[in-house]
Amino acid sequence: MTEESKQYAETQSEAVRAYATAVVRTALVPCLAIGALALVLGTVFAGLPGLAGSAVGAVLAIGSSLATVGLIRAVADQPARSIMSALLGSFMCKVFVLLLVGLALRDASWLEPYALGLTVAALVVAWAGLEVLAWRKTQILAVLTS
Repeated sequence: MTEESKQYAETQSEAVRAYATAVVRTALVPCLAIGALALVLGTVFAGLPGLAGSAVGAVLAIGSSLATVGLIRAVADQPARSIMSALLGSFMCKVFVLLLVGLALRDASWLEPYALGLTVAALVVAWAGLEVLAWRKTQILAVLTS
């Protein structure tokens, strides 16, 4: 079967890797643009602390999203339950890291906390929406077995 005629993934790991590739292709550039817009808006509305807050937020949000895609690629050959367990564990680690960052930076005068929070929120929502769009583009069907 040639690469052009191959329409659907034949194995679970191929489907998972195709999904991960589609997510990066679909979400990375728009989220980088949103991050750049957040840097500009943070600077306009809060000066250098706004720029710092937006920069930290953009690095956290885009970095954690790319880490999730890396994890998806790393566990693609595992059974579906293992993949879902790894993703749930990854989510819990991200929430814990955000908590630690929030606690560490709560009294930081060099950044604007609203810029950080709004940047993270905007990028997480955008990445999630673009991830759904990527899933639809890959045409991966869910097969439920008992």
